Amino acid sequence: MNSNTLGRKDLMLGTIIATVMACLLVFTRRLNFLLMPALFFIVYGAIGNAIAHTWWVVWRQAYFPGFYTAQLYWLLGPWALSKLIGAKHEALIWVVSLAAVLIPLLTVFIQAK
Repeated sequence: MNSNTLGRKDLMLGTIIATVMACLLVFTRRLNFLLMPALFFIVYGAIGNAIAHTWWVVWRQAYFPGFYTAQLYWLLGPWALSKLIGAKHEALIWVVSLAAVLIPLLTVFIQAK
């Protein structure tokens, strides 16, 4: 393993840790200036992951890596978003809207390969 690969892994791990910490601090300490990393983690990292990995399994009609953890994100992502914005109904609308945009985009890019 060369030092460049190790550096990238360290950077990726550091980014994940920082994003998780920002998310936790928004919820526990109400540090609103950390809202953007928390939103990124919830919307892209959890809800987007759930939509994408589930859709890839449906589209390919076969297992796709990340499918099982994506099912957990179907619960955690909307729950965290509803806690963040304070409304379950609005969180559901955001999740459905993101799915309505993401699924057609994923389909187009799957077909492009």
